[in-house]
Amino acid sequence: TVQLIDPRFYHLDTCFCPLTDGAVIWYPGAFSDQARHDIHIALELRGSIEVTEIEARDFCCNAVEVGDTLIANRWSDRLKGLLAGRGYRTVEVDLSEFMKAGGAAKCLTLRLD
Repeated sequence: TVQLIDPRFYHLDTCFCPLTDGAVIWYPGAFSDQARHDIHIALELRGSIEVTEIEARDFCCNAVEVGDTLIANRWSDRLKGLLAGRGYRTVEVDLSEFMKAGGAAKCLTLRLD
């Protein structure tokens, strides 16, 4: 269990995106000190990509992974480079209207696996 402390990031899908290679994309500012500590310990060997507040507000952590492709509302150039270095291709889809309701790409999916 991890505690979220920033009301703009009201559930885990808005600030934490696990990837199939074991790494995660996440916004540490959404989590309590204890949660950040616990996440760092858990991810020590897997790796993590920490996003900025601006990137998080663009809902980049609310992404969908399909093979080697990551789909999100918006990717910063910095994140595109980091993700490309891990072998990912990034795709942006304008989800601004859906974001008004509080969700983004991952919220529009239903996993069947």
